[in-house]
Amino acid sequence: HRHFLFVAGALSVTATLQFARHFLEAPRHLPRLDRAMKALAVGALLAAAAVVLLPLTEAMGLVITLSVLMVLLLLGAGITG
Repeated sequence: HRHFLFVAGALSVTATLQFARHFLEAPRHLPRLDRAMKALAVGALLAAAAVVLLPLTEAMGLVITLSVLMVLLLLGAGITG
């Protein structure tokens, strides 16, 4: 139960990226960024499973890294689009 927050964080990254892809119609308007968003979403799903096995500090670092990458991708989509 201690890792629930990190699992939820990784799943939040996946859900946010999927929403952004759909809302921005990224496959049509931003094909390169769409591929990056899809790759990060898949990585976040894998991380959601992996954080359960990691020590808390490593799980936290992984989810924070995913979150920062997501923000950078979405900023890039906003600037490009």
